[in-house]
Amino acid sequence: MFKNQKIFAIAALSGLLLAGCGGSEPSEADIRSAFDHQLEGANSLIGRLGTDQKVEILSLTKHQCKEKQDSTAVICSFTVKMKIPMLGEQEQTTENAFIKGPDGWRLLGN
Repeated sequence: MFKNQKIFAIAALSGLLLAGCGGSEPSEADIRSAFDHQLEGANSLIGRLGTDQKVEILSLTKHQCKEKQDSTAVICSFTVKMKIPMLGEQEQTTENAFIKGPDGWRLLGN
């Protein structure tokens, strides 16, 4: 029985290690996190204008990703629905380039 427990422990550890490696493209949650990070700057600027309103992501749906040629970046298409001060709710399907760094995926300027 001890042998079976050892095999199970090795299999479980291997699964955790593989899961920690991440994929070659950002997940939907990674894209949202990168987009949220980008919006922090915009919301900071809006706050300096004396308003407590901010840009909010209401929903985000990832469609597909592909490698950017001659780069380590990945281009992903996604639909994002946001609440924007003075404009209300806006929905747009777009694509952006993402690159993975030590602190996760980040948006690149196009």
